[in-house]
Amino acid sequence: MKVLFVNAGNETGGGRSHIIGLMKAMIALGKDEPSLLVFEDGPVAELARANQLPVEVFEQPKTLTPHFLKQLAAHINSENIDVVHTHGPRSNLFLALIRKRITAKWTLTLHTLPKIDYLNKGFKGKILLPLSLWVLKKADHIYLIAERFRNSLVQQGIDTNKMTTIFNAIEFSPEVPTPVKQPQFTMICVARLTAQKHQQLLLEALANVDFEYQLHLIGDGELEAEFKKLATDYQITDKVHFDGFQSDVAYFYRHTDLSVLSSIHEGFPTVLLESGNYGVPAITTDVGDSKVIVDSPEYGWVMDSLDLQGYVKALNEAYAAYQNNQLVGMGLAFNKHVSQSFSTRQLAILMHDLYAQL
Repeated sequence: MKVLFVNAGNETGGGRSHIIGLMKAMIALGKDEPSLLVFEDGPVAELARANQLPVEVFEQPKTLTPHFLKQLAAHINSENIDVVHTHGPRSNLFLALIRKRITAKWTLTLHTLPKIDYLNKGFKGKILLPLSLWVLKKADHIYLIAERFRNSLVQQGIDTNKMTTIFNAIEFSPEVPTPVKQPQFTMICVARLTAQKHQQLLLEALANVDFEYQLHLIGDGELEAEFKKLATDYQITDKVHFDGFQSDVAYFYRHTDLSVLSSIHEGFPTVLLESGNYGVPAITTDVGDSKVIVDSPEYGWVMDSLDLQGYVKALNEAYAAYQNNQLVGMGLAFNKHVSQSFSTRQLAILMHDLYAQL
């Protein structure tokens, strides 16, 4: 089957890794012909080219016009595409607008709930939320990266029979990682600095521990200044490092003891899979399908979202495990678990069957 992945092109997070990893696995599997179309030449296209994947930039004009949509539909039909698979609100909207003009089946992967996408977006969010729900109803099928999405979508009028849960996946290194205990207890949080990722919980929890540590916050976002002020207020600026967005986080994972996540909303957090790929155990809040990834105390800690005392307790336990040199063993066990359960090869096999059902 010829499968066309469509994305806006400006994605830098887990969605980008999901698309590129899945395309590579599909090509290796040899059952489907994947290609990628983006609407702007950005990080998604760059990563596709770096992995020698077929990608086309279908430049979107500043003002969306009927002519552009007509050209997009004609392009898809001319390529004899069997399945169009969109990722992200913009590509989902464009396909909904041309759905009746294309012969291919159209499916989308929902990486986050619409109500979360437009959290704290004011009037803009009030307009875009119902539009997103209209778009979802137009798709032939919806793939959810978290089973927890289903009830919310059903309550908003989406047919449960047109939804299938698929777990996120990444391309794991074929080599077993060699995690090393750091000279000083070191943590890494790879997440945008936003309300959804809720790093204030992490900072407040760290202000309430008695041990020495170093925390690296990898990511940028609209709340960076606010979180820096919090670190100052909590008098932990010498322990917290704002490293900004990093296109390659391998160095940080190889020089850390623990991965931490404090989100109040997630789908299927790819960052936890990345942590496992490097043999780093994790602390995470119980959001999305985090518990499916960290499904045993052998791999890390899971506590309720917004539970400050629970987070402090988990941090203290993790530090005790660090002192006893137990985190390295936990990381290796975590790596074995996630690499066997959430590989892109497994996802490619599943997606081939799901496309065939369409």
